[in-house]
Amino acid sequence: VYKSVGEESGIDQELFSELKALRMRLAARIHVPAYIIFTDASLKDMCRKRPTNRDELLRVSGVGAVRADKYGKEFCKLIAAYVSRKG
Repeated sequence: VYKSVGEESGIDQELFSELKALRMRLAARIHVPAYIIFTDASLKDMCRKRPTNRDELLRVSGVGAVRADKYGKEFCKLIAAYVSRKG
């Protein structure tokens, strides 16, 4: 049985959508498939953990030093803005 993202515990659908949109913009900019940036599983874990810096991002499933250094700043910035907007 598969669950939609909205049904998964700890997943903020709005944040997940914003993270996916950022991933798509980055992927289009550098001409790679979106999953090369971060997988859906990593984005979902970001929704749960809401990292706002590199150290926190490194605790997200599927995020290593290379991806954190390449893409992390933009994702952490988006999450921080989201958290300050939504509380």
